[in-house]
Amino acid sequence: MIIVGIDIGITGAIAALEGRKARVFDMPTYERDDGKRRVDRQALVGLLHRVAPTKRERKACVAFVERANAGPDMGSSAAFNFGMGYGMVQGVLADMGVRICDIAASKWKPAMGVAKSKSAQFGSDEQREQQRDKEDSLKLARKLFPRLAGELERKKHDGRAEALLIAEYGRRELAL
Repeated sequence: MIIVGIDIGITGAIAALEGRKARVFDMPTYERDDGKRRVDRQALVGLLHRVAPTKRERKACVAFVERANAGPDMGSSAAFNFGMGYGMVQGVLADMGVRICDIAASKWKPAMGVAKSKSAQFGSDEQREQQRDKEDSLKLARKLFPRLAGELERKKHDGRAEALLIAEYGRRELAL
């Protein structure tokens, strides 16, 4: 069985766990004429075909997708585009016959030990809490997936880390 973890968004990623093998890919995107990035549907289909090449493998595949929520600092256009990417990922997975499990960050993060920190050191500043989450995700993913540590070196790789952790959460939920 292939367990897929998807961290939604332009800087998100897709992770695949199959037995002891783990792979991670950046979310495929393209740049529009106006310079804005969008999820590339065709490249996403191709990537998922690489993860699960046969129809039989896709039927046995389970994708844990982080539920999309617009952030309080997102403008309406950004929130719309984020939701559009989320819907595109859902549609591609459904079209390919992959079972989808939506999972809220508020559920998988504490279960994996990446709960939001509200310590006095960081105060209640939402951006600092989010940054702390990303750092914790990177550290934990490097620990759980040491063979992929080279792909989790930089702060900008937090989407890869979170996709791996979402997939690992899914594996544990399915008790594999």
